[in-house]
Amino acid sequence: MASQATPATSAIRDSIVRVVEDRGAGLVAHYYSDPQFAGALFDDFGENPTDRFTADDLMAVSLLDVRFGPEAVRALLVVHVADDLLADVATSLPLWEADYDTVLGKGSSAGRLWARLRDIRGIGRTRASKLLARKRPALLPILDSVVGDALGLGAVGSCLALHDALADGQIRTAIDGMSPGLDGPAPSTLRLLDVATWMRFSESKNARSVRQTLGLPVAHR
Repeated sequence: MASQATPATSAIRDSIVRVVEDRGAGLVAHYYSDPQFAGALFDDFGENPTDRFTADDLMAVSLLDVRFGPEAVRALLVVHVADDLLADVATSLPLWEADYDTVLGKGSSAGRLWARLRDIRGIGRTRASKLLARKRPALLPILDSVVGDALGLGAVGSCLALHDALADGQIRTAIDGMSPGLDGPAPSTLRLLDVATWMRFSESKNARSVRQTLGLPVAHR
C-alpha cells in the first residue's frame, strides 16, 4: 500500500518532530537509565519466543502499568488461543516497509491476531497493543491514549496513520537518533517513539519529575 502525504500524515510527522526535538533524547535516556521506569526490561525480560506467548511476556507488559486477569492468562498461557496466528506474523519486518493490507489488514494474520486478542475478556486496545509490541517491536506499535492523543493518531486507524507517517526516512532517522548512548542493543524505532512521546506527555508522577529535571514545562494539576 503506497503511503500518501495527506494533511493528516503531515500533521503526525510534525508532531513526531516536535517530540524528538523537545528533549526527546534526554527523555529516552532517563527512561532507560532510571530504575523507576521499565527501560529495556519490556523488550529483554525473560523468555520471548517469536511463536508463542509466555508468562514472561505478561510480566514484561505489566511493567507498563497494565495487568492480565485470570481469563486472559488462561487463554494465552494454558489454552494458547493466539499462538498459531502469532507464529504467522512477520518477525523482523518494520511497520513502514509492510504492505499494509497484506501484512496488517483485517484478513491478515496480524489483523486476525489482533481480533482474537480483543475477544479475550479483559484485553482491550491498550493491553493488546502492548502485548503485540513486545512480540513484534519493529512492526506493531503501542496504541495507548497518551501516545495516540499526543501524535494525533486518532482512535481508529492509528496503526495505518503511523505506517504512513514513518514512510518518511528523515523522520525515522530523527527518531533513531534518540538512542545513542543507551546501553545494549538500540530499541526499535517504534519503541523509541513510544517512550519519548509517553515521557513527554504522560501525567504520571515519575514522567512529570523527569520533565521538570530537564526543564520542560509541567502543567499544574
